[in-house]
Order: sequence, then structure tokens, then C-alpha cells
Amino acid sequence: MEFVKVDTQGRVYLSKAVREVAGIKGEAVLEVTAVEGKIVLSRREENVAESSRGVFKLRRRIGDVDEEIRKRSVQAGLGELNEIRGC
Repeated sequence: MEFVKVDTQGRVYLSKAVREVAGIKGEAVLEVTAVEGKIVLSRREENVAESSRGVFKLRRRIGDVDEEIRKRSVQAGLGELNEIRGC
């Protein structure tokens, strides 16, 4: 067990030993779950679409699925606002 400190911006430093045990090399995407005073970090595949080839039906190659979802969510939201305003 290790103890770590959270800085004022919410960042946590994971020691090399912890990263090695978790299989984190270089930059990584972690899933964060907070339940009843506990925080659990789980390593995720960075490119979900590539690692799940055949599961998703993609019309074109998407590098960052999360970024694409954010972009399309903003576009959809703006479209709804325009409909409300009657543009």
C-alpha cells in the first residue's frame, strides 16, 4: 500500500512501482470510479474502436472516439438550440 497526495488541481502522482504493477507505460487512459469514499482507477485501452474491431460498425476510421463523441454532442446541442430559436 502506498500513500499519495492530491494537489490543489486534483492531480495524483502514481509512483513507478505502482504504474509497473498496473501495466501503465507512458501516457494512459484510466477509468475513474468513486463510490462511498473510495476512488478506483482502472486502466483502459486508449483506442476502443481499434481494440474492438468488428464490434463497432464505423463508416470511417476514428482516432479518438471520446473526442468524436464530444464534437458530435456539441454539434447536436447547437442544432437543438437553433431549432428552438427558429433559425
